[in-house]
Amino acid sequence: MVGSTEGTGRGIGAVSPGANRLLGPRIMFGGVSALQEDGTTMISFPQPLTGDVNSYICQCTSVGVPARIAVDNLTTNSVQIIGDMENTTFNWVVIKIN
Repeated sequence: MVGSTEGTGRGIGAVSPGANRLLGPRIMFGGVSALQEDGTTMISFPQPLTGDVNSYICQCTSVGVPARIAVDNLTTNSVQIIGDMENTTFNWVVIKIN
């Protein structure tokens, strides 16, 4: 099969998205963290990202409350997350895009 599907060659009903082809080795790091009292958090990676940092994105979402959270600075060694509510728990993931 061509593309990001897996199947048995028995027609469209037998084809399903293959997460390993959609995501595969592209997810580098991820976890759950919380904003500090100043509304920021620095997350250090267990090992540096390889290559150009512009080949990666970081996504984050708040957990349990509607809070504004954003990536402030992504480097090969860490990411800084900022938000408008201290102690907000959030999920984060670093994904290779190139």
